[in-house]
Amino acid sequence: MPKQISKRQWTKFAIIISAFMILMTALYFRLLSVRKNASKSEIEQVALPVRTIDLKEEDVTLYKSVLGKVKGGQTISVYNDVNGWVKKIGVERGDHVMKGDILLILEDKRTEYNLAESKSRLESEKAEYNELKRQYEQNRTLYQKGIIARDTLDSSLNKLKAKESMVNSLEAAFRRNEWEFGQLTIKSPIEGKVVEILPDIGQEMLVNQEVARLVNITNKKVVAGVDASLAKEITPGTEVLISSDNAIKGNERNGTVLGVSKNVEESSNLYTIEVDIGPGYNNWLPGEIVTLRIPVRVFKEVIKVPVGSVYSDDDKYYVFVDDNGKSKRVTVKIHWINDEYGVIPSDSIPDNTRIITEGSAALNDGEHLRILH
Repeated sequence: MPKQISKRQWTKFAIIISAFMILMTALYFRLLSVRKNASKSEIEQVALPVRTIDLKEEDVTLYKSVLGKVKGGQTISVYNDVNGWVKKIGVERGDHVMKGDILLILEDKRTEYNLAESKSRLESEKAEYNELKRQYEQNRTLYQKGIIARDTLDSSLNKLKAKESMVNSLEAAFRRNEWEFGQLTIKSPIEGKVVEILPDIGQEMLVNQEVARLVNITNKKVVAGVDASLAKEITPGTEVLISSDNAIKGNERNGTVLGVSKNVEESSNLYTIEVDIGPGYNNWLPGEIVTLRIPVRVFKEVIKVPVGSVYSDDDKYYVFVDDNGKSKRVTVKIHWINDEYGVIPSDSIPDNTRIITEGSAALNDGEHLRILH
């Protein structure tokens, strides 16, 4: 009996031990799984967020900017030929006008009255002239028939000639008054651009007083001063880009260098260049300051990178790239083209990588990356 009880206890003990081993094995594999997931989560948590750009190989032109002044082909001052008060101004500063367009309209009641009076007198004298002419023709017929004397015919002829002289005089006066009245409307003598309108509405204008300034815009140019190093790079025919401060970004106009002065100006120690703006209408006025962007060098097969993605260490420049999800430091040679961008040789960046532009300040080699889009 005791042996049977002992065997049953051993069986029970073996079952307990087996269950314990199975439980421990399950707990062990569960622990391994948790540790593996925790390790993966830890890696993901330390991955640094960055932004990148694609590698775009291109040819980039380096420009140097200088200030220039617009000059017109011809400046015209417009004067009034009669007295009057400004009734209407037909244009504004900067307007493009054609020859014959109305600039100003003056008003002068005396001129208007003189025109009306001279016209009335002329019409009255013409009527009397026509009546005397009819009487002369009638007297000539009567004379030929011997009904009236020669003296009567001559008398009617003299009256006709006197009246003809009066009509001619009045007609000249009328034409003069008509001309003076026409001068109250001041028109543009050329096609061009309005530089300035001098008087205001209601202002009295005297004879030979300047009322407007116009500029011929068919051939405008820009004049600028450059230093000796830049003057050596410029040749006639060089294409430059021209823009003004109020121009929309990227909205530049092409110009062509006409020539460079042979001697330096003593007052500025600069050489003078002249740039042809070319035919066509634009909004630049003579005297306006514009910016010339002059090409000085062309970089072939380079990559343009933002200044914030380039770092220096011991006079060497480097960038970080995304290499299969990890950061990689790459030493590069860079040429700055402006305050925002530089260019680096395309063959200095490994293939199948992307340059990191944001988030690279805290990077080291081999850092795990999380790319932001």
